[in-house]
Amino acid sequence: MTGTSPTGPRRDARRTRRLAGYGLLAAAGCTGLAVLVVPAASTGAGAAPAGASRPVPAGALATGSDNGIEQQSARTIAARARKAMLDADSLHARLTDRRARTGTHRPSALDVTLDRHGNCTGKVTLGQGGSVQVIKRGNEVWVRPDQQFWKSQVSSTAARAITRVLGDRYVRGNVHDALLKRAARFCDLDTFDREIKGASTGANALHKGKPTTVSGTRTVPLTGRRDARSVSLWVAAEGTPYPLKATAQDSHRTVTTTLDAFNRPVPSATPSAGDSVDVAKLKEQLPG
Repeated sequence: MTGTSPTGPRRDARRTRRLAGYGLLAAAGCTGLAVLVVPAASTGAGAAPAGASRPVPAGALATGSDNGIEQQSARTIAARARKAMLDADSLHARLTDRRARTGTHRPSALDVTLDRHGNCTGKVTLGQGGSVQVIKRGNEVWVRPDQQFWKSQVSSTAARAITRVLGDRYVRGNVHDALLKRAARFCDLDTFDREIKGASTGANALHKGKPTTVSGTRTVPLTGRRDARSVSLWVAAEGTPYPLKATAQDSHRTVTTTLDAFNRPVPSATPSAGDSVDVAKLKEQLPG
């Protein structure tokens, strides 16, 4: 790259766009948490969602304080879950999409811990397209795609150039770099908030099911439909009414999201200088 050459900026932009098309950045925008939007309308009690955990036996002891949602309407429960989600300072989210396991661009799994202070650590798996580890502290971002990612996303010539520069190290940059900007975006809890707040409507009808357990916590399940999707949400009936599990299903795919570790610190470790390569250096090595 030659900063004084008239073709230098254009060449750099081409390289950035090419990297941006390799699936890493496309994965960043798919959080799956839009299913947590508060529904627009609700109905009374109904059947528990398909695939829910076993019903809690009558008289079973709760593991935490009863928060009262079992006696509330589905709409009120959803509103409380939304507020709890928006009030959380940090959380751990896991997403799975079984249908995407055979593809190379859509995330088949996501496991990320993030907070409202710009800190995040996690991993995105793109089915047969490999995986990408992401670490973010404030405005600094590190991403480390595995070898399968590069093999499936770039030409063999580009893959060799990238491997020669990176080896097994991270790409390092900041949120202002075009290549890393969207990867950083999914590592921001406020992005999830905007998805939830920005949805125009939720499910057009919501049904409350019988209490069940999710990961050992008593929950109240809610079901409904949003657009062409069947949506289910499990809300904690103990302590703060956090949404603990959500599914969105249509005729083609089912996306499941689980949430836990609310308000716990994000791990603070970051790669050393020797274990990372500046994104500008990586761009310089790309052909074309």
